[in-house]
Amino acid sequence: MRRTIHPFPLVLIGLLVASVVGATTLTKLSEEAMTDAAAVIVEGHCTALTGQWVGKTLYTLATITVDDALKGNPGQELTLVIPGGVDLDREVPIAFTVPGAPVVQEGENLLLFLAPDGAVGGGYAAVGFNQGKLSVVTAPDGKRMAIAADGASSSLEALKQRIRRHLLKK
Repeated sequence: MRRTIHPFPLVLIGLLVASVVGATTLTKLSEEAMTDAAAVIVEGHCTALTGQWVGKTLYTLATITVDDALKGNPGQELTLVIPGGVDLDREVPIAFTVPGAPVVQEGENLLLFLAPDGAVGGGYAAVGFNQGKLSVVTAPDGKRMAIAADGASSSLEALKQRIRRHLLKK
């Protein structure tokens, strides 16, 4: 008996895969575009990470203590909402990541470009997905550096000066 493969299901699967791949494509944003899009720009550090379900979607909530607010009035602490996360309290624990989402570690020093997040009231999402989160590290020479998700680095102080100059032009 000969089996016939119908092209329609294959086309449907192809379109589904293409739509998922297209959904994770990010346009590179300039510092100016991120600064303009952000409601809040802060330097701070992550003090806690927790998983939280909102409907059928799992998020990671990163508690950020604000050390310096460059834009907006976030207060002393804010919540960064990251799609994906870990839930170990289920009968079958679950963990998943979302491609392009920012990755934050507890204790990590950060520079964040943030916009209000609609999923969790009072929370913020990173502008440009992982582009809005820069890790702040201290180089061997003592200079503080901001490292982007793509590996690009800049002096933290120089970056903060460029952001402040851009904001003054507005």
